[in-house]
Amino acid sequence: MNKYFICLNADEDSGKSATLLCLIRMLEAQNFDKLEAFPHNETEAQEYKADRTVVFQMNNHLILIQSQGDPGTRVFEDTEAFLTKNEPQIVICAARPQGETMEKAKANARGYNFIRFGNYKSEQPNNYLLNNQLNRLSAESLLTMIHSLLNI
Repeated sequence: MNKYFICLNADEDSGKSATLLCLIRMLEAQNFDKLEAFPHNETEAQEYKADRTVVFQMNNHLILIQSQGDPGTRVFEDTEAFLTKNEPQIVICAARPQGETMEKAKANARGYNFIRFGNYKSEQPNNYLLNNQLNRLSAESLLTMIHSLLNI
């Protein structure tokens, strides 16, 4: 079975986490079984936009989603630890287009088909309504990709 490592890559503060959190809500609404979910730290747990790591299962397919992708975090070490114990068919993470986070994402993607995915982005960063719509469209595109790659 093919395995896919999807890297949502974009610049800082461009909606990567918001897009992946929206995708998580969509998967929950489609009755994917949530096996694990946790915030990256206790402070984030108290905030609505807390970055999360979530593992879903659908028809014996594991999907790992990590919305954190900032430099200097443990997220990629946590991903590597998870991948040594499990074999998800799809891993989705956030990363900056270049530098430390992209290099760590690529290192974790060994043995996976690596897919770069860019979210929709507005040139009006303070337009909250438009940016929410674009993040939702990006999440819908990722959801379509998941269904297509898993043939479900």
